[in-house]
Amino acid sequence: HSRRLVSMAQMFEKFVPKQFLRRIAREGIENIQLGKAEHDEISVLFADIRGFTSLSETLTPQELLNFLNACFARLDKVIHQHNGFIDKFLGDGVMALFEHEHGYEPITRSAHDAVMAAIDMHAEVAVYNQHRARSGYAPIDIGIGINSGPVIIGTVGSSDRMDSTV
Repeated sequence: HSRRLVSMAQMFEKFVPKQFLRRIAREGIENIQLGKAEHDEISVLFADIRGFTSLSETLTPQELLNFLNACFARLDKVIHQHNGFIDKFLGDGVMALFEHEHGYEPITRSAHDAVMAAIDMHAEVAVYNQHRARSGYAPIDIGIGINSGPVIIGTVGSSDRMDSTV
């Protein structure tokens, strides 16, 4: 029974990042409260695929999902390498958060991590484009924006459906 609970918690973390759960579910997943909020200073990174609409019109639905998942897996890896995590997938883009580590000036460290992630994300796309070229696909490009500063982290929605958000 306890193995099943651990498995369910691990599955839940695929939908709600554990970094959020530490903030909004300190008393356990079953006790998440709608509207619970806290303030922090972090860096938020947005990235999306340039020219995605025209690219998507040339793909079947399955090819489109395969393409997005291949891109997202590569970007997620780089974001994690720089102490960030993906908060949301936004169509052809991602919203990633970079929190501070204890012992560092919060906003300085998270901003540095986000900028280093952005640089490495562009490098990862260049590697991905080499693979795409070998398969006869056109190269892609991404756009990235970063903002650092005060945020509210919490839950929004209704008692039937809620989401964690920044």
